[in-house]
Amino acid sequence: MVSVSNNINLAILNMVHNLINEGKIHSLIEMGFTIKHLKQMKELSYSQVTYIANSPVLLIQVTIDTKLFDVVLARAKEFEERSHIIDKAHSLGASIEILNKYFGLSTSDISCSRKLKDLTVSKGRFRKPDEAEKIVIWEQWQLKKNENPDIVINDDLNRLLVYMDITQHVSMMSDDNTEPLTLTSVIKELEPLINSNSL
Repeated sequence: MVSVSNNINLAILNMVHNLINEGKIHSLIEMGFTIKHLKQMKELSYSQVTYIANSPVLLIQVTIDTKLFDVVLARAKEFEERSHIIDKAHSLGASIEILNKYFGLSTSDISCSRKLKDLTVSKGRFRKPDEAEKIVIWEQWQLKKNENPDIVINDDLNRLLVYMDITQHVSMMSDDNTEPLTLTSVIKELEPLINSNSL
C-alpha cells in the first residue's frame, strides 16, 4: 500500500532531479539542500531512489498555511464563477468586443473557446429586437435598475449579468420560427438608451 510519505518523497526526488537538470540549483538551495546533498542525489542509483521513495520517513516537514489555503480556495471559487459566466455569455451570443471588454479575452482565446464548445457564430448582422421586444428589454432594465441602482453608474460585471438575464427573459418570448436575440443585440439596444438617460 502506498503511503503519504511515499508519494511526497517521490515527488521531492522528481522535483530535485528536474530542477538539477534545468540548472535551477539556487531554488533547491533556498529549500534547504546543500551542494553536497545535491551532488549525492544526482548520483543516486535506482535502488537508492526506490528505497528513499518508499521510506516511511518524510524528507520534508509539511504544514498547511490555513490563511493562505482560504485565499486560494476563494480564488478558485471566483475562477469557477467567472468561467461559468463566460460560458453563459458565449451561449447567449456575446460578441468578441463584449467578451474582451468584460473579461479581457483576446480574439484567439475567444476563437479557441468557441471551437472547444462547438459554438457557431453568425457572420452576418445580429437580429435586432422588434418593437415589442424593445419595450420588454427597457422594462426589464428599469426593474433591474430599481433593484440595483449601481448598475447605471458602473459598467462592470454586475451590469453584464443584468444584460444576460434580460437576454434570457426576452429569448423566452421568441417562437420556434424566430431567431432568438443575442446578448450582443440586447446590449446594443440598451446602451444608447442608458447613456442618453444618464446625461
